[in-house]
Amino acid sequence: MIYHWQALVGAIIGAMSPFLLWWLADSLRKRKEYYDNLYYLERLLVDQANTILEAERTIRSFKDTKISELIENIQKNNQNSFSLDYAFFPLFSTMSLGDDIHRISTKSGYIDNKISKLYQISRDIPYIINDVGRQFASMIQLNKDIVLNQKNPPQLQKDQYIDNLKGYKLMLEEYLLDKNFPIYFKVIFQAREAINELRRIGLWKWRLKFDPRYHFFKSKKQYLKAQESLYENIENYFKKNVEEKLLEIENLKAKNLSKT
Repeated sequence: MIYHWQALVGAIIGAMSPFLLWWLADSLRKRKEYYDNLYYLERLLVDQANTILEAERTIRSFKDTKISELIENIQKNNQNSFSLDYAFFPLFSTMSLGDDIHRISTKSGYIDNKISKLYQISRDIPYIINDVGRQFASMIQLNKDIVLNQKNPPQLQKDQYIDNLKGYKLMLEEYLLDKNFPIYFKVIFQAREAINELRRIGLWKWRLKFDPRYHFFKSKKQYLKAQESLYENIENYFKKNVEEKLLEIENLKAKNLSKT
């Protein structure tokens, strides 16, 4: 004999079954989409690192080879002749991260912050490279105008030209090669290491590992202090791995230089 409460429970379960199945399917879909996005971001960072590494190699080769050869050619010119020696800034492309990257949430404030920073740097880098390219073209044109107008004696013109080229080489070294590119590489590897760890251990373990909201504190003051140092603590956790990746980049650049 089936009691009324048994029939009621059966009816409730029967009514809820489609909803439960839909909820389970939707949860699995969202979970897959979430980890697919993490993988997409990781591959995007690898591609961006390779792009910037190639740009760095191209600009360094231009600085150490083409500009150095240009200076040597000017120095070899007859002291009574003007110098119209020139070179061209190398052509290559650097891709900015797409706007759609902002629609991807890793559910980690630290990683989302790094991705936003990378997005901004990726938009700045092409402008910076175009700017240094225009500066080189302007310098070549300025020298040409000086020669055509013959405002300075030949030797003075060549000395000024060489000084400008040396100053340009120094600018490339200090502004791009020693400053902007290294900063970009560091942020890329900080984000990549964090994303890989998040993919490896999962979101909940990530939160238990880093988020102060999932830790016990004896006082509110300790909790607030932990919140303030959250990003710093995460960066310290990945610091060794990031430094190893940056060292690999330096070794790779040294290897490429030894081949030239």
